[in-house]
Amino acid sequence: MARLRGMEISLGNDGGVINLEEVAKRYGVGIEPLKETIKGQNRPGFSLLGDHLISQHVLDEIQSELEGVKKHNDALKIFERHGIRAYSQALALLGYRVKWSGLDPDKAEILKE
Repeated sequence: MARLRGMEISLGNDGGVINLEEVAKRYGVGIEPLKETIKGQNRPGFSLLGDHLISQHVLDEIQSELEGVKKHNDALKIFERHGIRAYSQALALLGYRVKWSGLDPDKAEILKE
């Protein structure tokens, strides 16, 4: 944390989906201190989901792709296409919840709250 304090962190790439593991390696720091530093900075238009920083533009795009999607597995494929692994956090952020029918993930559905 001390190394990161006051440092301007360049996140690189186009700013859509930023893998913080790669940024942490570039700066030679751990991922958790990097995430804490990013939380403390004002990054308008971005949401921290797991080990990724996601732009609002990408979240809006995913939101439109999720319209009409009912199956949990189909929703996960959308997130995978965008390189997002924190599915549960992303679904909750976008206003969805998962309705489980037993333990079979193929039978799980997503519902807009």
